[in-house]
Amino acid sequence: MNNRGTLPAIHNVYKAILFVTFSTCSSGPLLAQVDAMEDSLMLEEVIVTAQRRAERLVDVPISITSDTAEQLEEAVVFGLFDLSSVVPGLRVDHYGAYSQPTIRGVGTQDVLGPGANANVAIYIDGFYMPSQTGNLFEFVNLERVDVLKGPQGTLFGQNATGGAILITTRDPQFETSGRVRLSYGSFDEITASVYGTTGLSENWAMDWSLFYNDSDGYLEDITTGKPSNPLHYEEFRTKILYTPNETTRWILALEYLDIDDPTGLGENTKDPIAAFYNVNFGVPMVNSQVPYKTSFNGVAKANPKTWAAMLTGEMQFGTIDFTSYTQYRDQDADIQADLDGTTIQYWQVQYNETEKTFTQEFNFGQSGAGRLDWVAGLFYYYDKGFLRNNAYNDIFDTGVQTVWLSSDATVTTKSIAAYADGVYELSDTWWLTIGGRYTSEEKSLYTVGLLPPYIEFSDAERWGRFTPRIVLRNEPAPNSSIYASISQGFMSGNYAYASVGPQTPVEPEKITQFEVGYKVAHDRWSFDTAAYFLKYKDLQVFLFDNTCAGFQLDNAPKAETYGAEAQLAFEVTDNLTMNILGAYTHARYKEYIGVGIPGGPYIPPNYGYATQPTDFAGRQMLRTPEWTASASFNYLKPISSGSINVSGNYYFTSDIPLTPGNEYWQDAYGLLNLRAGWISPENTWSLYVYGTNITDKEYLIFSTAGFLGNNYIYGAPAAWGVQLEFNY
Repeated sequence: MNNRGTLPAIHNVYKAILFVTFSTCSSGPLLAQVDAMEDSLMLEEVIVTAQRRAERLVDVPISITSDTAEQLEEAVVFGLFDLSSVVPGLRVDHYGAYSQPTIRGVGTQDVLGPGANANVAIYIDGFYMPSQTGNLFEFVNLERVDVLKGPQGTLFGQNATGGAILITTRDPQFETSGRVRLSYGSFDEITASVYGTTGLSENWAMDWSLFYNDSDGYLEDITTGKPSNPLHYEEFRTKILYTPNETTRWILALEYLDIDDPTGLGENTKDPIAAFYNVNFGVPMVNSQVPYKTSFNGVAKANPKTWAAMLTGEMQFGTIDFTSYTQYRDQDADIQADLDGTTIQYWQVQYNETEKTFTQEFNFGQSGAGRLDWVAGLFYYYDKGFLRNNAYNDIFDTGVQTVWLSSDATVTTKSIAAYADGVYELSDTWWLTIGGRYTSEEKSLYTVGLLPPYIEFSDAERWGRFTPRIVLRNEPAPNSSIYASISQGFMSGNYAYASVGPQTPVEPEKITQFEVGYKVAHDRWSFDTAAYFLKYKDLQVFLFDNTCAGFQLDNAPKAETYGAEAQLAFEVTDNLTMNILGAYTHARYKEYIGVGIPGGPYIPPNYGYATQPTDFAGRQMLRTPEWTASASFNYLKPISSGSINVSGNYYFTSDIPLTPGNEYWQDAYGLLNLRAGWISPENTWSLYVYGTNITDKEYLIFSTAGFLGNNYIYGAPAAWGVQLEFNY
């Protein structure tokens, strides 16, 4: 990892565009080639709701990567954590029971506790999903996924400073249809899913989806040979549709998720502090540093259970569209882990986390009635969470566990926002967008230590912020756009919920982005590119500080990111389509005294790692590689007995900093996924074999260090599977 230098911004942006549009494939001859294809070859027109209204992707002045359910299946993308492989510039990491997305350098590491929202907002069918613990879902009844890059504070709220992931699921249909899938694969993984929809009457329809997954996981205990991260998923979702007339429809969605996925707790540990007791007191110890081999006491657990109800009402009043989104979510998570990385019971933890969420949004809009298209709305958010944090040990294996840390934290969040966004047609080829959102959010915290000296602490703080956006768009030719935009994002202040005792909340995170872009779409190919510059103020950073033996939430006063992204989709032949995507991201802290890891032992000679205040200025931002690229293909060939389908995806990333201070890195690597199968003539049956990480690349998805030692987690090794599907 020697590529830590900084190149001039303009040169790197220029180089990024060249990388994607020329180095990956020679664009001039390629575009000439696809123009010469037969008129029957047509890419499907992409419709998105990135501006809270249905629009063609080519007309939306935002950098977006949009994939249908079929495209994700072709790339062997099964769930949220696989999205990185088809969306350059996005990383979705997994630590503990938490999903941690990062876009354009904006992301928070190791966030613990209810109320600690991510910087990248996740929406399902228009509903905000605040809990990182509850976002470990798989894609079952999916329709499409749209990833919006850069701050989306005007239309998607205060927790979208890095961007937003919009997940759209299928709606019920009046015509009966469905799908059954069964698969078996590596690590004794069994997966079954069922989706069905039918009409109940002239005005009523419903659908349902069931998902079951059981696997040994890819981690194995080095002493017992048994799985140390067995996975178990159960999901149930249903939607009920009621259409009393042509201008009104209601959809009630119900869901239940029971997920136990401790993959993000499968740590290896180098220089563990627990070894001190082995060397000095003779306590027996096993410490594994072998990839995919752990040395735990017991089996890790990350088991959130979620119940949710979501009601969507859509009505038309003349030319005005009105939509209401009402949501209630109830989540209970049980998390257990061995954090010292040895068979000595030095640092065992258990977190019990509950979170209850209510959201209400009213959305008004008008489109196509004149030169002005507009949308406006009100949003209310209430979230109450509870976290019990217990840590215990039995170093000398007496059979009696000593609880040495126990605390409760209750956090309540209340937020209200109003927003408006309008697009005015200045002429036949020019449009001006002006929008803004005002958010007022209050967080209150109560913590109490359950062991002497029983420290109690309570505090509350309110923050408010106006986040505008301005966009100028031109259509230089049919089915194309050039745009320039300025937008802002806001994330309210926050507390470190796993800490006990007095604390001061961190300041709100504020981001301003300048972006220019170009999009073009034709029958047989589409291309879009964007270049951007982001300025951050008080970026929220989560890290471990030995001086207080706990996690700390901190502000990086100044940071900046600039870069470029590009996407090219095209049909090569009647049977072959390809997608090529790439991103360059230069993300650096500009002004920040953080907590670094100098490399010295916490206890000499080599037990644990000490931390100390460190100047992070000029260091690369957390989990943000400079270069990412993806290439996907899909080949479909008719034969006498149906058709043969072969598809795949290759994802590349340059070096990734895994800690805010850049002490630990993952070297550049690439992942190859492939799928091949047969489809019956009427698309009734299909049989596929698939493989992920075909080249069996070893890579880290997490690494940090502190007095416990250097903890790190490996991503999934090579795996295969076979899938049988029946459609009716």
